[in-house]
Amino acid sequence: MNITRQAAEWMLELQRKDLSEVRIAAWQRWLQERPENQQAFDDLQRIQECIDKAPALPWPVEDARRGRHVGTRMRFGLALAASIVIALSVGVALYRKVSPVSLTTAVGEVRNVRLADGTTMTLGGRSRANVEMVGKGRLIALTEGEAFFDVAPDARRPFVVTAGEAQVRALGTGFEVWRAGDHVIVTVEKGSVEVSTSASGAAERLDAGQEIRVAGVRFAGRPARVSPATVAGWREGRHQYFNESLADVIADLNRYSTHPIVIDDSAPRDLPVTGTIFDGEIDGWLRSLPHALPVSVTTRGDRSVHIASQSHPEIGNN
Repeated sequence: MNITRQAAEWMLELQRKDLSEVRIAAWQRWLQERPENQQAFDDLQRIQECIDKAPALPWPVEDARRGRHVGTRMRFGLALAASIVIALSVGVALYRKVSPVSLTTAVGEVRNVRLADGTTMTLGGRSRANVEMVGKGRLIALTEGEAFFDVAPDARRPFVVTAGEAQVRALGTGFEVWRAGDHVIVTVEKGSVEVSTSASGAAERLDAGQEIRVAGVRFAGRPARVSPATVAGWREGRHQYFNESLADVIADLNRYSTHPIVIDDSAPRDLPVTGTIFDGEIDGWLRSLPHALPVSVTTRGDRSVHIASQSHPEIGNN
């Protein structure tokens, strides 16, 4: 089958709201099978952009002295336009209406996805993102979890990630977005990004080795310095925390733990946690937690791990 036609058919299929992850994975494999596939897909996008920018042509008025000639030229032009539309209408004309593609990961799964524009997106465990490539923009909505983006440069099409009230605009970069409810952290490994909040309109520029936090609709402080080498350590099974709340750490670890971790109502959720935890050592870290914080930890019959206040009468240490 002609590669251009394959690319167009993929564009059509990506519009389906009920598109399965199996088909999304098949599309990604097709893109990576050979450079010509990616090139054909990109070419269709560029053609659509040209269509968007082209000025509308006025309908011709027949000249009585040259009516037949004008009519012939018009019919030829229409035939040519029709042939182009027929060749590309399998996907290009509808490209701007492509529905967002939803990508999800299971607990403990780290997934690399190559987007149609060449960007690499890495999703952490139990994460979800909606990807929408429109003619003049590249839009990602992170609805849960964490993701790292190595963005393909394209000055004509902004790359924007939304997470809750935070909006991150890439300026040629590699960066991480972490989300737990309305708490968002943006960290830059290389290049720079602009972070804004939809409610306040305030914006901050972050360069490599900087991160900022968003709580609800506002920034939670100024940009802070971090080591670029530590950004998105979860890609290598490493989770690093510096003065993070116990609640946020547990929410993060729950995306990688083989069994659920629950903070009971009696436990102080804002206790600060600093340290590095590896994927295979989560259970060991939980067992050691009472030695560092005033909490107790117990495992119940359903294998769920419960964290409570050390003084709570119903929960004892394991």
